[in-house]
Amino acid sequence: MARTVIAATVTMLLIMTFRVPGGALGALYAFLISRESLRSTFRSGVAIAISYVAAVTFVLVAADVFADQQSARILWFAASMFVTFFGLRALRYTEVATGFAVLVVNALPIWQIPQTAEYRVEHTLWQALAVGIGTVVTIAVEIIFHAIRPRDEIVDGIRERLDAVRALLLAYAADKLVPSETVDRVARYAMVGTSGLRRELARSGYEASINDRWSTVISLVGRVVDLGVSAVVRPHHLSIREHEHLRRLDTQLRRIQSHLGNSRNTLIAEEFMDSAAVTSSSTQLAEMDRSLSMLAQVLQGADLAQRVPKTDSRTDNPVNEQDAFSLFIPDAFRNPEHLMFAIRGSMAATLCYLIYELTDWRGIATSVTTCVITALSTAGSSRQKQILRVGGAITGGLVLGIGSQIFVLPDIDSITSFAILFAAVTAMGAWIATSSSRLSYFGVQLALAFYLINIQEFTIQTSLTVARDRVVGILLGLFMMWLVFDGIGGTTAADSMMRAFCLNLRTLAEMFEQIDRSDLSAATQRAHDLREEIRSHFDKANAQADGVPFEFGLRRERGMAWRSLIRKWQPRLRAVYFLEAASFQHHLYERDDALPASFWTAIGVVHRDCAQLLLLMADRLEGKLMSPGPIRRVDSGLRLLSEAIPAMMLTPVQLERARGVIDLSRQACDELTAVLTEMLEMSALSESSSQVNSVFVGD
Repeated sequence: MARTVIAATVTMLLIMTFRVPGGALGALYAFLISRESLRSTFRSGVAIAISYVAAVTFVLVAADVFADQQSARILWFAASMFVTFFGLRALRYTEVATGFAVLVVNALPIWQIPQTAEYRVEHTLWQALAVGIGTVVTIAVEIIFHAIRPRDEIVDGIRERLDAVRALLLAYAADKLVPSETVDRVARYAMVGTSGLRRELARSGYEASINDRWSTVISLVGRVVDLGVSAVVRPHHLSIREHEHLRRLDTQLRRIQSHLGNSRNTLIAEEFMDSAAVTSSSTQLAEMDRSLSMLAQVLQGADLAQRVPKTDSRTDNPVNEQDAFSLFIPDAFRNPEHLMFAIRGSMAATLCYLIYELTDWRGIATSVTTCVITALSTAGSSRQKQILRVGGAITGGLVLGIGSQIFVLPDIDSITSFAILFAAVTAMGAWIATSSSRLSYFGVQLALAFYLINIQEFTIQTSLTVARDRVVGILLGLFMMWLVFDGIGGTTAADSMMRAFCLNLRTLAEMFEQIDRSDLSAATQRAHDLREEIRSHFDKANAQADGVPFEFGLRRERGMAWRSLIRKWQPRLRAVYFLEAASFQHHLYERDDALPASFWTAIGVVHRDCAQLLLLMADRLEGKLMSPGPIRRVDSGLRLLSEAIPAMMLTPVQLERARGVIDLSRQACDELTAVLTEMLEMSALSESSSQVNSVFVGD
C-alpha cells in the first residue's frame, strides 16, 4: 500500500509542477502496474511503454483518415472501441491491453471536439506523457523498495499464510483457549482469500508451466487457511491421537515453508501421503492433511518436471518458442465469448458517446473512460460489481471529491497541503484495493473518481459544475456497462460459476486424452490451447464464486451451498491438472532415453479412464447422470504397468522417469476418484442441479 501511495503522490506532484493535462490516469497507474517482483515490474513497465506507442500510432493514423469526416466519426469511435475491448480479452499480455485501452479511450474524445489538428495532436501526446510519468515513477519506486527490502509478493504471501496456520494449530494443541489475535490473524487471511495472490500471479508474466504451478499452490494454500479456521471454531478436549496429528501437521507445514524459502530443501511427497492416509477424528484436520499432501505432490511434481529438458524431441527447439512472439491468446479468434465481450463493450462506450454528443454535454465524457476501467474488473456477479462501482464512485466523487472542494480546498494555499489530502485519499483507495478481489475494485473506483475531479488539470479544481459533470459521467458509464453486460441477458453469479466449473471439467477431460494421441505435434498444440482455456475457466469460477454472497432471492441459499463445494473442489482439480501437465511434459520432452511405446499406450489407457471420470463429474453436476452405478477403480492399469516394468528392460534413467510418470498418474487418479465420490454423495444438491440444468449449461 505504501508503494502505491508514494508512486501516485510523486506522479501528482510532477504533473502539477510541469503542468501536464490529463494527469488522472497517470496517478491511477500506480494501482495497475505489477509489483510481484522487480522483474515483473520491469516487464510490466516495458510492455506498457510498447502499448503507449501502439495506442498513439493507432489514434493518429485513424485520425488522419476519419477526423475530418463528420459522418464517419461515429463509426470510427465504435470501431476503435471494438478493437479496444477485444484487446482487453484477447491480448496475451494484460499490461499491453490495459495501456493500449486506457490511452485510446482518453485520446479519442479529444478528436471529437471542434479544434485544430495541431491542438488535438498536442493533447493526444499530453495524454501519453501523463500516463508515461505514472509508469516511470511507479517503476522507480519499486526499484528503491526492492533495494531496501527485497520481497517476492507471491512466495512471501504464501509463507505468511502457512505461518499463521502453524501458529493457530500449535495454540490449539496446547488444550487451552486459543488467543484471539492468533485466530483473528488466520481469519483475516481467510476473509481476504487468495485473490490478491492470484492477481499478482496474473501480472507476473511467468511462463505457462510456472504459472500453473503457482496457481495450484495458491489455491491449495487458500484451502489450508480455510480449514485451519474451521478446525478451531468449536474447540474441545483433544485426544492423544489428535495431539499427534497436530504435531504431524506442524512438521508438514514447516517442511513446505522451508521448501518455499529454499527449493534445495527437497520434499518427499510419499511421507505426506502416508500421513494423509492416517484417519483422524476431526474432519477438518483430515482434509488439511489431504491438502498438504497434494501441495507436496505439486511441489515435487514441479521439481521432477524441471529436470526434463525443455526442448521438443522432434525439432530440438523450445516448444514454446512460437509463443514467445505470440501477441494473442490461443483461442483469441476462435472463442465467441471474446467477440461478444468486444461487441458489448463497444456498444456501452458508443452509447455513452452518443449521449454526450447529442446532448452537447462533453463534461460527462468520463463515462467512456469508466467503461474501459470497468472492463478491467474481474469481480464476480453483476450485483457485486454494481455495489462496488457505484459505491466507489459516490465515495470518491461525491463524498471525497466534491466534499473536499467545498470543505477542504478553500483553506489550501500550497501544493504541500494538497499533497497531504491527495496522499490520504490515495491511501484509503490503496488500502481497499489491496484487501480482496471482493473489495479491490471499490478502491480503484474511489481513486479514479477523486483523481478525475482534482488532478485532471494542472490546478486545483474549484468549479463544482466540472466535478458534478465528471461524477455524472462516471455513473453514466457504470449504468451503460450494467445495462449492456448484465441487464440484457445477464445471469447470476452462481449460474456462471457452475457453468464455468462444468465446462472446465470437460476441458480437463479433453486434455487427459491428448497424451495418447499418435500425432504428438498436434497433441502438443492442442494441449497448449487447452491449458489457456483451463486457466481461464479456473479464474472465472473463482471470480464468480466471490460474487455469490452478493446475490439475493430464494436461490441464494442453493448458490451458497454450491459455492462451498466449488471452493473445496477447485484446489484439488488444480492439483490434478498440474500433475497431468507434468506427465504430459515427460512424454513431450523425451530425447535419448525415450520410454517404449507400450509404456505410453498403457498410460494413455489410464488417462482416458481419468477423462471419463471428469465427464461423469460434469454430467452429474448438470443433472444428466442420476444413477452412475459403482465407480470403477481407474488405477488398476497402473498396478499392471508397474508389474510389467521389469520385463521392459529399462535403463536406470528410463526407470526413474517411468516411476515418476506412474506416481503422477496414480495421484491424479486417486484424487479424481475421491472428488467424484463426494459429488455422488451430494444427492440433494444434485437433484436441485438437475432442475436448473438449463440455467447452468444452456445458452
